[in-house]
Amino acid sequence: MIVLKNTWTGPLKALHRSNAALSLSVICLKEDMDYRSVQVARYILGLSWIYHGLFPKLVTVAPLEKELTATIGLSENLSILITQSAGVSEIIFGLLLLVFYKNRKLLLANILALVALCIFVAIQMPSLLIEAFNPVTTNVALIGLSYVLLRSKKI
Repeated sequence: MIVLKNTWTGPLKALHRSNAALSLSVICLKEDMDYRSVQVARYILGLSWIYHGLFPKLVTVAPLEKELTATIGLSENLSILITQSAGVSEIIFGLLLLVFYKNRKLLLANILALVALCIFVAIQMPSLLIEAFNPVTTNVALIGLSYVLLRSKKI
């Protein structure tokens, strides 16, 4: 009986080891990208709420913000007070999103709030929906980032 020695065993084992290392590298890269995506979504969401609460509502009350709250029939002073209160609430909500971005209920509340705000604008000032920078494009993008966080394996 003749036994043939497989001379390819060594190179095949090396190839198998290199494929295993490559597979592990791809998995690590995917996990790293997933982590980065989660962090980008987290910071964009949180900082968007903070920005929208701080600048057009607290640092200076933007005329459009006053006009929007005035559509519900409030006096100018009460309208400004409600706008500023909303600003404080948005900053708090943004901070909560930055810290508790893994909380599913908070992310769902974020989506619900963005949809509700868009509906409010659609009812009170529908002309804003066709402006260059409008609540639809902003809110849909933020809802998309919320979806990224909800679907992430890190949550």
